Amino acid sequence: MHIAGGLIMSGGVALTTALGVFLVGIFGGFVAELVHWYGLRTNPRFPEYLKSALYWIITALMIFVSGAFTWLNFGSQAQALTAFQIGLLTPLILQKVIAGAAGAETARSPRANVTDFFRG
Repeated sequence: MHIAGGLIMSGGVALTTALGVFLVGIFGGFVAELVHWYGLRTNPRFPEYLKSALYWIITALMIFVSGAFTWLNFGSQAQALTAFQIGLLTPLILQKVIAGAAGAETARSPRANVTDFFRG
């Protein structure tokens, strides 16, 4: 164990700047969104999602929110792996909340829509 800026760190890589924490969170969010898009590849609406600026804006916002949420959780001191995990989980949690808020009984639309995008 070593002390970094008054915070006890045990093993791993210690992030000591707010920008570092934010960027690692963004990387986690990017990985989550990459997996989400990979999962969408078999969805019949995938070509619509791929061509739509709206869905790319949503993707970029999810990645940014991942970094922001990670920074809000840790400030300028975090373990890199933990910051990555928070960034990774943020879009997954948000996707589940949004899909759940739309209701399980909501039928899938014949056209691409935001709720179906979050459902995968």
